[in-house]
Amino acid sequence: AIYYIVGENENVLKNSPLLEAYKKNDIEVLILDDKEIDEIITPMYGAYQEWEFKDITSCEAPKVEQSEEDKKEVEAKFEDITKKIKEILGESVSDVRVTNRLSESPSCVVKDAGDAQMAQMAQMMKAMGQAMPETAPILEINPEHEIVTKLNGLADDSLVSDVSWVLLDQAKLSEGMEITDAVAFAQRLNRITAKAL
Repeated sequence: AIYYIVGENENVLKNSPLLEAYKKNDIEVLILDDKEIDEIITPMYGAYQEWEFKDITSCEAPKVEQSEEDKKEVEAKFEDITKKIKEILGESVSDVRVTNRLSESPSCVVKDAGDAQMAQMAQMMKAMGQAMPETAPILEINPEHEIVTKLNGLADDSLVSDVSWVLLDQAKLSEGMEITDAVAFAQRLNRITAKAL
C-alpha cells in the first residue's frame, strides 16, 4: 500500500501523531499539503500499479505486536473512561476508543473509513462556496500515555471533563484542524494547570 496524509501545512503533517506507528515500523507516508486538491484527487486514483492508496486518517495503523487477548484486556481496562469521555464530548466525536497507533501522544483524531467520501464531498462543496456539515471525528486515546492512565479512574468529574476536552482539542490542533472554542480551551488548560501546581 501507499500510505498518505492530507492537510494544509507540511510542517503540521510531518509532526502528526498519526505518523507515530508508521515511523516506529519504518513505513514511509506520502505528505500531501494541498488539501483542496489532494483530498479530492488522491482517492480517485485508487492505486498505483499494484499498490493501493490508503489515507492514514481513516485506515488501521500498521500492526503493533499485541495479541487479541491483550487488546481485549486493554479495552476492558479503559472501557469506563472511554464511555465517560464519549458522554462528555457528546456529538463532538462519533466515537472514543483506545488505540495502539500512538507511542508518544496521548490522543489523536481519525475518521471512519466510510467518512472518506463525505470528506471529499465536503471539500468539493467548500471549493464551490457552499457549506456542508463536518462529520465528527473519532477520538483515539493512548492507554500507555501518562495523561490517559491518570485519567482512568479519576474521581474529580470536573477535571475529567476538562482533560477530555483538552485531549480532543489538542488532537485536532496537532492535525491542523480548528477547535470549536479557543477561549474554553484556554480556560480548561488554566484550570488543569492550577490543579497541578
